[in-house]
Amino acid sequence: PICLGYMKNTSLVMECLHRFCDGCIQKCLRLLGTKKECPSCRIHIPSRRSLRRDYEFDALLKHILGDVRVLEAEEERQAALQIKRNKVFSMTRKRGMVNQADFAKIRRSKLQPGKDANTTATSNKKFPNSFHHISMVGMKEAMESNKKDLEIEILLPPTPLMELILMKHPDEHKLCRLHKDILKLNGDAPIHVLQTYLSQKLSYDGNDIEIMIQYQGQCIPLDETVVLKDLKTDYSGTLHDKNKEEDYLYLYYRT
Repeated sequence: PICLGYMKNTSLVMECLHRFCDGCIQKCLRLLGTKKECPSCRIHIPSRRSLRRDYEFDALLKHILGDVRVLEAEEERQAALQIKRNKVFSMTRKRGMVNQADFAKIRRSKLQPGKDANTTATSNKKFPNSFHHISMVGMKEAMESNKKDLEIEILLPPTPLMELILMKHPDEHKLCRLHKDILKLNGDAPIHVLQTYLSQKLSYDGNDIEIMIQYQGQCIPLDETVVLKDLKTDYSGTLHDKNKEEDYLYLYYRT
């Protein structure tokens, strides 16, 4: 996409079949003036009439990602929290460096001969205890700030996305394997969304793609109406390696 974000209100360029956000491609063609061309392949676009809305692609994205606006808002919230944590860490680190420099001055003043005892006592009043004490105070403040951020995250509902690995069945010879077999989809998406995705990704015109899951040594075909989030409940033990931290769901496809 031109905006480098999630595609919204997808428009298709008929000359080259590249897809863009409708608002982005409209603005791009308007700013280009007479030299209208595709931002991706630079092919000439005669006019805005060469653009067509791609409602099927919008529906596919909605099934895979859910509501794009909600997803973008969640990512912005996570980014803001990360920036806040970085600022707290930077402030704590800076405070520690300043305290270190101050205590170094105090140590040097103690080692200098003929130094007035009152000056040392005043310095000890100004900087009580030790550097470890002051750095621990700064660390405690940072931990309290991170705790508040964590409480905010717990109060928010978890994201509905789930990860799965979609692999070609060993007995399949008509379809090729996916270049990227790890997918992140909305947990409410049904199986027929995967079938549509495979048809478009593998340029397959048939409608006989079958999605299967391996359970107790057997590959069980899944109905196209089955929802993805129910698979982990109904078919436990679908992970290849129980010791892995990733909780991927393994599915197979064949014709």
